[in-house]
Amino acid sequence: MKCLLLQILVNPESASRLTLEEWDLLIRQARSIDMLARLYVKLKNTQNGRVALPNKPVKHLAWSYKVTRRHGHAIRKEVEGLAESLEPLGVPVVLLKGAAYSYGELPPAEGRLFTDIDILLPEKVLPEAEQLLERYGWLSVHLDEYDQKYYRRWMHELPPLRHGKRETELDVHHAILPKTARVHPSSELLLEDITRFSEETNLYRLSDTDIILHSATHLFFDGEMQHGLRDLEDIASLLERFCTTETDWQALLCRGKALELSYPLFYALHYCHKWFKVAVPVDILKQAESATNASFPRRALMLWMFDRGLLPDHSSCYDRWTGLARWVLYVRSHYLKMPVHLLIPHLMYKSIWAPFKKRLEERKRERKPTTLDKLLEQQVDAKSR
Repeated sequence: MKCLLLQILVNPESASRLTLEEWDLLIRQARSIDMLARLYVKLKNTQNGRVALPNKPVKHLAWSYKVTRRHGHAIRKEVEGLAESLEPLGVPVVLLKGAAYSYGELPPAEGRLFTDIDILLPEKVLPEAEQLLERYGWLSVHLDEYDQKYYRRWMHELPPLRHGKRETELDVHHAILPKTARVHPSSELLLEDITRFSEETNLYRLSDTDIILHSATHLFFDGEMQHGLRDLEDIASLLERFCTTETDWQALLCRGKALELSYPLFYALHYCHKWFKVAVPVDILKQAESATNASFPRRALMLWMFDRGLLPDHSSCYDRWTGLARWVLYVRSHYLKMPVHLLIPHLMYKSIWAPFKKRLEERKRERKPTTLDKLLEQQVDAKSR
């Protein structure tokens, strides 16, 4: 399968040979995975006045880039406010994923748009952290009793929060995978090796190796891969920044083993090398493959599915098997995160009972007049008399 967006991301100079029809397709593919601004960055860095590109498509991309710049400034203020709010905890506030990229001005940040802020805190401080956040306007999105129990008992984070005024969304993690997952990366190990952004702030990020491993884990353990290519490009840019010597590559492999994350690391290295031409040494790829302890048929099946699941969620990138591959990856992600005896009741509740319960509540509201309805009826009756 061919993906025009992937071709241009790897070889931006070739954009000068695109027809207007191909530009239209390129923009549609990029929009489907929120990469319009990132595409603009790639073209801008390559162009430098040497390559002539059509004005209207580039102008369209430039507007998206301006939006991400404003978004980045807003996120910077938001995370600084979070650090101030959580200062009484006396622990580092560790930014994850997009927030860490943006605040630390890491390679994936330029042109990157993300929907929420993710932070990592020690599990023991979560009750106090939740109280502090609520005091500063952060309220739980999930009010359903089942969802509250599900997050607090099984997941690796508090129920998602949203600011009551600014509507920014916040995920407060105590681990990078659920408690019920088949592997258990140690949060203690992660927090022992964190990097401070500056001496003036209590904001941190994961170490150079761990930020790569977390990004790979998030991508290859997740079943909703609509932004898979974007997330893979994030990893490729991080590898190019932080893995420049044999020592760096070996440190990454060793850290992957220590955190039980050799499996997602192998697929990240494989696709960054294959699709984004990252110069991963051959012996590192072989060692990473060996560390997964997966049989050849299993690896072949996973590669077949990821070949389809990682491409943009756009019809031009589909083949006859894409739908099946994406569905299997979705089911697999749940299987990796929860044992079957918990997963089946959870899926039954979310797919059958929760929608039924919602319909019942809607019908009750429709049947039961509110106080406002009664007042309006009284006013109408009084006027008619």
